[in-house]
Amino acid sequence: MIFSTPLQEKPVTIDGWNDPATGAPANLIIRELTGAAGSELLTSCTDVSTKSVDQEALVAGIVLATLRNADDPNKSLVFALATDPNAYDPALRDPLMATGLGRIMEVAQASIKLSGLDEAAAKDTKNA
Repeated sequence: MIFSTPLQEKPVTIDGWNDPATGAPANLIIRELTGAAGSELLTSCTDVSTKSVDQEALVAGIVLATLRNADDPNKSLVFALATDPNAYDPALRDPLMATGLGRIMEVAQASIKLSGLDEAAAKDTKNA
């Protein structure tokens, strides 16, 4: 039963991110990260020598890895690689981080909470 539980999904709306065809807000969801994906993301954003997390890399990685197109039958990542709709394109990190911080943080905070990374990050901070 545990291994067949689907990942949680939650609809999100981001002010100003509209569907160009309709002008309506983009139909987006965030999907919970798998344990492996969340662990990999935290590891890639952590400097082992200083035991610190690169907050910008974590926020960008969370948004890139969880924000999906709810109108797509496969719910592909919004920032997907051209060759794989379920893998994010790390080259889109800098353009994403150049957009409004408030919008990014709304998605990141919801994604972090949905995936349980808020508790993991707090635990890592206490262990530092």
